Amino acid sequence: MQIELFTLSWCGYCSRARALLDRHGVVYREVCLDRDPGGRIDIRSRSGRATLPQLFVDGRHVGDCDELHALERQGRLRSILGLPDR
Repeated sequence: MQIELFTLSWCGYCSRARALLDRHGVVYREVCLDRDPGGRIDIRSRSGRATLPQLFVDGRHVGDCDELHALERQGRLRSILGLPDR
């Protein structure tokens, strides 16, 4: 399973999304777009959104920080990340 998190280094929402993934112990590839303005255009075309962070699992758009935390509250995030239920 390939998990990609597109971020900015100074973004508080990005830090929260990283922390959530780290708490679950998942291996993910972080793509920091601080010095890649074209990367933000790519993310917009892939997700339909201009904000960061944005999470993709196996190329499928999952959402931003608020959506990740909502999935966590609903008990659905672990399944999306390919983790066993607790």
